[in-house]
Amino acid sequence: MVTYRTILSRMLLSVPRQAAVILLAFVCLAGWAASADAAGHTRTRILKGIVEGGGGAQAGYEVSLYAAFPGRPFKKLLGSDTTDVEGNFEIKYRLFPGGHIKPLFYVLAEKGRAMLASAVGDLSKHDHAAVNELTTVATGTAFAQFIHPHGISGNTYGMINAVAMAANMADPKT
Repeated sequence: MVTYRTILSRMLLSVPRQAAVILLAFVCLAGWAASADAAGHTRTRILKGIVEGGGGAQAGYEVSLYAAFPGRPFKKLLGSDTTDVEGNFEIKYRLFPGGHIKPLFYVLAEKGRAMLASAVGDLSKHDHAAVNELTTVATGTAFAQFIHPHGISGNTYGMINAVAMAANMADPKT
C-alpha cells in the first residue's frame, strides 16, 4: 500500500536526481557548443578577395559580405572591409549553426555611385572571391528575378540555380 509518506519520500529522493539530470544536460550542451566550434560552425572565418575593374585593381571600395536565405525576404550582413591599393579585401565573419535553411552568399563592392557584385554561393567550399565586371553581369543576369530593394531573396531552388548559373558565366573565385 502506497501512503502519502511513501510518495513524499520518493519525491524528495527524486530532487537530487532531477538536479543531476539538469547538470548532465548542461554539460552535454556545453560539449555540443565546444564541438560545434571545433567543427568550424561558429569560428571566425576569413573571406579574401580582390575587386577589379577597367583592367586593374580598384582601391577604396567598401566590400560587404551578405548571407541571403532562400525563401526568406531578408539578408544578413556578415562583415565588410575596404579594398587596399591593390584591390584586395579581407572580411572576417562568423557562421552560427542553426535552422535548416542554408544561406547563399554574395559580395557587394561599392564606391560612390559604382557597384560591383559577385554571387559566391556556398562559403564552405572556398575562401576567395573575385568581384569584377564579369561577376557583376553574371550575378545581375542570374539573380534578376530575385533582386529587390531590400536585397536578394526568392524561392529556394530558384536561388540555388541562380548561384550555379552565375558561376557558369563567371567564376566567383577568379
